[in-house]
Amino acid sequence: MTSSPSKPVARPSIAEHLAEEIFGGRYHPGDLVPREMDLCERFSINRSAVRSDLRQLVEAGIIERISGHGSKVREYSEWHILDVQVTDWLTRYAAPNPEIQREILAFRLDVEPYVAMTAAKRAKARDLVAIEEAFEGLGQNLRNATCEGGTAAA
Repeated sequence: MTSSPSKPVARPSIAEHLAEEIFGGRYHPGDLVPREMDLCERFSINRSAVRSDLRQLVEAGIIERISGHGSKVREYSEWHILDVQVTDWLTRYAAPNPEIQREILAFRLDVEPYVAMTAAKRAKARDLVAIEEAFEGLGQNLRNATCEGGTAAA
């Protein structure tokens, strides 16, 4: 009887676990997340693996490491919301959070006018027609929603 090679068992991702808890609302800005040693014991992994995963959260702006105190969740305005990993965590784990939504809206209000202006300056005639048609369609949808007693959502 031949034995088939077994797949190596993937170690638990502390970054994923903490991201789920942070984005899900268990930990808020200013809260300390569990200490390295507690995470080592809880997930039965070594300290270097825990540190590596915590580094992912630090690089994403989600937590900050405080020597001798542990790791603290940073303010939402410090999070790197355009980072691919942060966006993934947001879409998978985030509960509706008005503070995060305000940060995203503030970013959009800062950036979108410039992006729209740049797009309009570089656009060809057919691009401008497409932009105008999209704008008119948006306006029509908003008018229809208002006429039907719905609320106009942004």
